[in-house]
Amino acid sequence: MSEIINNGHIDKQVNIQEVKEFHLHPNNSEKIKADDLTSLNAWNGLSKPEDIRNFKDKFLAICSDFSISKLNKYNRNLVEGKYEQTIYDERDISSLKFIVFDKCQDRLIDFYEKNQSKKNLDKNEVEELINLYIIDARQIIKDKQQVYKYPDVTDDFIKKLVFDLIDECFLSFDEKGIYDD
Repeated sequence: MSEIINNGHIDKQVNIQEVKEFHLHPNNSEKIKADDLTSLNAWNGLSKPEDIRNFKDKFLAICSDFSISKLNKYNRNLVEGKYEQTIYDERDISSLKFIVFDKCQDRLIDFYEKNQSKKNLDKNEVEELINLYIIDARQIIKDKQQVYKYPDVTDDFIKKLVFDLIDECFLSFDEKGIYDD
């Protein structure tokens, strides 16, 4: 019995700092709730965008020499992403799409204002905007996860979600992708 009570033995079995941390910061699931503001109602409440171009046309409209091979690869990623979304609850996907859409709209507006005088962008500028969309999406998801219950998603899934928003006409690389509603 003295072995169990011996502080040295207890210290080996239990990290006191972890116990203190657990009591100071209880399990997040107790304080985290679903983000009702951006769930199905917010996403489904958006009006249909007026941009009717397909996925590839959005790229080619702003960068006529964009690689067809790269577009085909992006299109495969898009299709894979639509399938992967079915793994998650519809409410979670709607919330993710809404917060990513909203955050990326800020990026698109800034990008458009900076580049509106250009008739054509080069491939690197388009890919850089995609990367910035992905960074913004990752940032807003991580930020919202501090307060709300959002699924853990990979960077690859985030990229595919961005492609889906482009496909669904909520994002693009030019003025037509700016959502005014």
